Amino acid sequence: MKATCFALLILLIGLPSDATPSLSVEADRVIASGLAAHGEAILLSVSRQRIPWMHRIVHRTDLLTDSDGDGEISLRLDDPVADQSLWILVDLTTGGWIAATPNGGAPRHVDSVLAADTSRAAGRSEVSADRQQLHLMVVRPGIGAWQARLSDGGASDFDGASDGRLQATLGDLAPIGASPAAVSRFQPGDLLVGIDSTLLEYSVVRITPSETGR
Repeated sequence: MKATCFALLILLIGLPSDATPSLSVEADRVIASGLAAHGEAILLSVSRQRIPWMHRIVHRTDLLTDSDGDGEISLRLDDPVADQSLWILVDLTTGGWIAATPNGGAPRHVDSVLAADTSRAAGRSEVSADRQQLHLMVVRPGIGAWQARLSDGGASDFDGASDGRLQATLGDLAPIGASPAAVSRFQPGDLLVGIDSTLLEYSVVRITPSETGR
């Protein structure tokens, strides 16, 4: 097993896939199980690590491969897991996902973090969030995944304004691993993942046919 180091607004409700994997966050490793045999998964995490006089925000995106086909992957970490951290695992084959925190704590899930603009008029799909910072990922099961780290008013914020709202277009997201170039439109089954890098809250939504008109 090996591991290789995210108009008209429609609010979407996040629901896990029926094929929900498992994720255990331990002191020096994370263990994913219940994955599609010989498949890949993405592990997205944000941690608040203590350094003198302040906290440092650390982002990770790990592409995991189930090379022996047992549906389980163990990733040993170079540094101890931060107590204040949030981890989200997505199976790239099934689209199943799970969120976890260290010590078995309950991850902080918020339904209203993300909004998706699936309008055809603009020629592209967009994502917005009323947040200051966000680690964003879009997964299309069986195809690939793309991500961006957004900061309000920064270069990654599509509207460029410090207005408390983040905006991003799908086409501007960066491919993860061997994923193809970023897609321009949502399609049914796409998974939208967001982690608030400041509050360590998350939202996961799955695009349905009614939102895309398909």
